[in-house]
Amino acid sequence: MKAIPYRTKFCVALLAILVWLLIATTLLRLVPVTVSQAALKRGENPLWWWALVSGAALALGPSLLIAAIAVPLVRQSLRAKRGRCIACGYDLRGDLALGCPECGWRRETAS
Repeated sequence: MKAIPYRTKFCVALLAILVWLLIATTLLRLVPVTVSQAALKRGENPLWWWALVSGAALALGPSLLIAAIAVPLVRQSLRAKRGRCIACGYDLRGDLALGCPECGWRRETAS
């Protein structure tokens, strides 16, 4: 199993964030722009709820996505520093050049 390059992961994360922002701006267009005077006299103001939901969606969506991508990258970095296989964590005793005999990471296939 080949490891996915960091550049590919970064591009996928950037594309996902852009799609998320497109969805969020589309949802914001559905927000009622005005509130009737009768609703304000009754004490109803739905705009605060929309602001809360859209703000949470804009803040939490990309940050959760970034966290989902950052956690595996940090895990791979820590495994490499400790001399373990980046893919499965098998102890390679610091020799990462030969690849992993356990999962086949960075091993040449016999042809």
